[in-house]
Parts: sequence; C-alpha cells; structure tokens
Amino acid sequence: MFFGEKDAQQIVSDELRKRGSEKVSGEGLSSLLGKAKSLIVNKVNRQTENIKNNIQQPEEESIESQLENTAGVGRELTEEELRKKQEEKKEIVKEKPDYITQTIKTLENYNLPIDAIAGIMGNILVEAPTADPKTIEKTTKKDKGRGLFQYSTGTDKKGALPFYKDYLEENNLQDSLENQIGFAMKEIMNPRESKWLGYNQANKLKKLLQKGNVSQVTKGFLKIFEKPKVEHLQRRLDNASTIYQRLINEQGERVENLMKKQTGGMVEKDPYKRQPRFI
Repeated sequence: MFFGEKDAQQIVSDELRKRGSEKVSGEGLSSLLGKAKSLIVNKVNRQTENIKNNIQQPEEESIESQLENTAGVGRELTEEELRKKQEEKKEIVKEKPDYITQTIKTLENYNLPIDAIAGIMGNILVEAPTADPKTIEKTTKKDKGRGLFQYSTGTDKKGALPFYKDYLEENNLQDSLENQIGFAMKEIMNPRESKWLGYNQANKLKKLLQKGNVSQVTKGFLKIFEKPKVEHLQRRLDNASTIYQRLINEQGERVENLMKKQTGGMVEKDPYKRQPRFI
C-alpha cells in the first residue's frame, strides 16, 4: 500500500495525541511539524527504495491460512484432523502409460526377431511418436490417420481403416493397442488370409520380418505397410536403431539373469583365465 495524505494526517494526529492537552507554542508547533515531516520523508523514501528494488509489500494473511497455521497450537490434533491434513497434502500423480514399452512387449508376443521389432517400432514412432494407440493425425482433411500405424480410409476406401474395422467386428473386439497390432500381424503373417495387403505384398513383408536386418525391415515396412506420402525415412531408421540397441541391452540382461539362476548366482568374469566366483 502506498503512503498518502491520510498517512501524513495520521502521523500528525499521533504526535498531538502524545502531547495530550499540552499547549503547543509556535516553537513547539514548528518542532511538531518538523518531526512529522521527517517521519513522512523517511517513510516515503523507504517506499521509493522498495519500488526501485521491486519489493512487493507482503499481503495480509488470509483467515483460512491463519487458521491452518494455528491448527494444533496448544493442543494435539484429533485423528480426524490429522487424516484431513494428510489428505490435503497428498498429491495424486497420474503417470502417463508407457505405450512404447507396451507396444514392444505386444510385438514380442508374436515371436518376432529383434530386427523385425526394431524396424516396426521405427515406423510406429514416426506415425505415433509416443506410441499412443489413440493418436490422431493433425490435419485439416477429413480422412485422418489413426492409431499406431495411422490407419486411414484412403482413396476409394482402399486404406487399412475399413479392413481394421471389419477385423474388429468379425472378432467381436474393441479398438486397442493390442488389436491394432493384432490386425497388422494377421495381415502380414498370414498372407493367404490377407484382405488388405493381399497375398504377394503380405508374403514379401513376412519374409522381410523373418530374415531381414533392421534397415531392411524398416524400409520394407515403410514401403509395403505404411505407404505415406512423406516418408521421413531417416527418422524411421534412427528410431529403429535406438529401439534395436534397447532390445539388445534388455536381451543381454535377461540372459545374464538366466545364467545366474542356472548357476546359483555364479558369474564368470573371465572364463579363459579364472574360475567362476560367487557374488
């Protein structure tokens, strides 16, 4: 709050009150006004300095805050009060689902080689960067891509989306991450039953998934399954490489843990020079 005319009047009134009924002579009045002036100047100077230093005047503490700060002072809180305070302090943190890990694990259920999983993931992370199965393409056009693979209706309804919807209806399924992948795997791994890709394309991609390296799978999945207008090939290859390294590391950890279980906790640091030791 800024210092104003009312504040000056208050200072003078306070000084007169202190003097009571004492008669104020001309000299005394001069002294009184001088003192009041000095107090006013000091207060104004302090306010000016605060403004220069961008110091905000503290706000008056709310009644609720005062009650909260004084709660329990001079007495112990009841169990009900303690419970309420604990509930008030709790912060409910909703963790976002780890769709990337979920997608990888779902692909692993189809017994695909690491190269195949990495190549497919490299494509998915361009189509849906967080692997959220409810990802919708950001575009003004009506036919938006949807999900992990950005299924769309396409020209003359030849896109994957109508076939995916039929797949869900025929099998009494709901749209989900697992079922989006399930449709893709059914189309690719069962070429003779492939309704969208057709036998030739499905069979070609199936062979790539089974025997191709990371780069071959990434490019093949892009050309045969995704078929986007803008390829972003390098981004797909970079994503695939990152996932491949992650899978290799995880596989190494699984093998090491398996060996520890089979050998009763023995690890062989240097099999050519030393005997295994217990850890």
